[in-house]
Amino acid sequence: ADVEGDALIYDVRQGDDSVLPDWLSFEPESRILSGIPQGPDRGILTLKVTADDQLGGTGTDTFKLRIKNAPPVVAEPIPDQIIQGGYAYSYIVPAHTFRDPEGDTLLYSAQKADNTTLSEWLAFDAQLRELAGLPMSGTQSSVQIKIIADDQHGGIIWDIFNLTVQNSGVTMPNPIPTLRAGVWQRFRYAIPADTFVDPEAAALA
Repeated sequence: ADVEGDALIYDVRQGDDSVLPDWLSFEPESRILSGIPQGPDRGILTLKVTADDQLGGTGTDTFKLRIKNAPPVVAEPIPDQIIQGGYAYSYIVPAHTFRDPEGDTLLYSAQKADNTTLSEWLAFDAQLRELAGLPMSGTQSSVQIKIIADDQHGGIIWDIFNLTVQNSGVTMPNPIPTLRAGVWQRFRYAIPADTFVDPEAAALA
C-alpha cells in the first residue's frame, strides 16, 4: 500500500530482472500471475514484484515459486499371470502400462513385492522391459512381482501382479495305436514308457 494513497503500478520479473519465462504471465491490473509450467520448468523460480506510485516511489518484494515434478502414474495395470513349470517364460511389460504427465523417459526395474530380489530363475531386462526365465520342473509357487517406473526426477510409481507357477500336467506325445486281438488267442501288450510324459519329470505310476 502507498502511504499517500497513490495508485500503484505493478510489474513482475525474475529475480535477476530478466523477463518472465514464456509459460508465465502477469496481469498488472488484476495483479494475477498465471501459467502452465512444463516438465523442463521444474525447479525453483525467483520472482520480484515491483510497485511504482508514479511519483518516484517504488517498493519491491522477492519470493520463490517452487515448480514440483509430476510423477508417473499407472495407466493400465499388469494382469496376474499363470505359467507352466518346466517351460520357458517371457513377458514384456507394455509401454503403456505407465504414463508420465510430463513425457519423461522412464527407467524400469523389477523386484518382488516385499522389495527383495527376483527368484533365481527369473531375470528382468530393463531396456526391453522383459521378464524371462525357466521355472524349475517339479515346483509350484506363487510370487508377487513389482515393476517400478522412475521418471529420473524424483517421481516413482510401481505396479504389482501375481506370477503363479503351476504343475504342467501329463502330456501324451505318443498315443497308443489301434491294437488287434484274435479270438481264443492270448493278448498281451506293454504300454510304451514314452506314451506319456511329465514335463516336470515327475515319476509316473
